[in-house]
Amino acid sequence: MNRRSVLKWGGIAAAAAAADVLVFEPRWLSVEQKRVSIFGGRFRQPVRLVQLSDLHFSWCVGEGVIRRAIGEAIEQKPDLVCLTGDFVTGASEVDMAVLANMLVELSKRVPTYAVKGNHDGGSWARNYMGERDETRVEKALKRAGVMLMKNR
Repeated sequence: MNRRSVLKWGGIAAAAAAADVLVFEPRWLSVEQKRVSIFGGRFRQPVRLVQLSDLHFSWCVGEGVIRRAIGEAIEQKPDLVCLTGDFVTGASEVDMAVLANMLVELSKRVPTYAVKGNHDGGSWARNYMGERDETRVEKALKRAGVMLMKNR
């Protein structure tokens, strides 16, 4: 394989990887249903839990994609919703009031709990590509009526 061929195929591979990250993955929504026994099966009534993770509200994951995910979650008729971090890629690039308005659609219907991810603030986020001010995500969650499980 000559140098030109390596560069050509390397460019194609890089373009495919970029397309996956920017086009396909942000719109990939997976709904899975699993039965899990909790507390040794002592609960007689099943609990329907929905988990949403890695929403990454940003320039490449827009409001429509997140609203679709929230709509799918509501359609599952959950007893409890767990939001497991990375609400934003970097909150400074998005309107946090919009994020709060989207999340309130869950919390007004069902108890909704959250933990923050590495993009939502803290030392990793400040040093890399996440939200520098960790209070912005926290304030949006509070405004949305979502219980943040921080040191709880």
